[in-house]
Amino acid sequence: MATIKDIAEKVGVSPTTVSRVLNADPTLSVSKKVRTQVTETAAELNYEIRGVKHRTAGKAEAAYPHLDEIVILQGLTDEQELADPYYVGLRLGIERACRAVGLTAHVHYSNEDRDLKPNARTGVVVVGHHDETSLQKILNQAPNLVFVGAEYEKYDLDVVCHDLSNSMRKLLTGLANAGYEQFGFIGGRYDANDPEAIETGERLSAFKEWLTAHDLFDKELVRQEGKTPQNGYQLTRDLLDQDKQPDVIVAATDSLAIGAYMALKEAGKQISADIAVAAFNDIPAARHLVPPLTTVKLPAELIGKTAVELLQERAEGRLTTKRVILGSEIIWRESCRKPAE
Repeated sequence: MATIKDIAEKVGVSPTTVSRVLNADPTLSVSKKVRTQVTETAAELNYEIRGVKHRTAGKAEAAYPHLDEIVILQGLTDEQELADPYYVGLRLGIERACRAVGLTAHVHYSNEDRDLKPNARTGVVVVGHHDETSLQKILNQAPNLVFVGAEYEKYDLDVVCHDLSNSMRKLLTGLANAGYEQFGFIGGRYDANDPEAIETGERLSAFKEWLTAHDLFDKELVRQEGKTPQNGYQLTRDLLDQDKQPDVIVAATDSLAIGAYMALKEAGKQISADIAVAAFNDIPAARHLVPPLTTVKLPAELIGKTAVELLQERAEGRLTTKRVILGSEIIWRESCRKPAE
C-alpha cells in the first residue's frame, strides 16, 4: 500500500506538498508539472498490479497481432484531467494494459488537434463524454473503437463501463442500515431550461429511485452542477445554508467530496459525528483525508485491460457488439458509520 512518503520520495517533493496536492488545497502554490507528477505517481502506486512487468511500448506481441497502436481520446482537457484523479487513473490503467502486451498508446485531449488517421490496425478508446460533432468525426474515422466510462447506446458499439446504478443502490443500502435517514446529494448537471427537473445521470437517477422507493427522497437535499472540489465546496455550503440538513452527503465523485469536507469543517461540522460523507471513485486522496473517506472503488485497471481486449476482438473481425459492465466495491472508512455485517 503506497503512502504519502512513498509518493514524495518518488517525485522529489515533501510529504506535506504531496498531501496538499492530493487534497486539492487551493492555497498551494506549485507548478502544473509538480501537480501532474504527484497526481500520476499517486495513481500509479495506487493501481499497480503486482507481478506484472511493464515493457517499453513498441510492436505488439503475438497475443495482439492485429493491432499496432491504441489512441486514447480523452473527453477532458489536460487541465481538467489533472483536476480529476479518477480520470488520470483511468488513462493510466489503459496505458498499462497497452504496455503489458507491447502496444503503443497515444493520448489526445479535448483541447488538442484531433486530425486522426486511424487504420485497420489502430484501436481507439473513447473516454468520457464528447460533443456530438467531435464524436461523429471519430466514428467516421475509426474502424476499431470502444467507449469507456460512458454509454452511447444509439451507436451500437462496444462499451466497457461501471455499474453505477447498482453501486449506488449498494451504497445507500449500507448507509440506511447504518442508521442514516436524511440523504443529501451533490454533483451532476443542472438543466437551466427545466429548474424543477432532476438530472438523469446514472448516479443521481439511482439515488432518487432507491430513496423514493424507501420513502426517503427529499429534493431539497439535492444540489447539482459541477465536479471539482470548488464545486463540491459551494454545493455543500448551499445545503448548509438552509434549515433542513442532511445527516449524510453522497457526493458523485471523490473530488466533490474533498470540497464538501472543506465546507463542513469551515461551518464547524464534525464529519461523521455531525454529517457523514460518502462518494465514488476511490482516488488516492480518499484514504488520506481526515477522516478517511468512505467511497465506491471503481476498477480503473480492469477497465483498461477490458477495453484493449475488446479492441483486439474487433480487429480480429468480431461484429457483434459487446457491452461489459463492471461491478464495484465499497471501501468503508471513518467518514461515516459502517453498517453491521
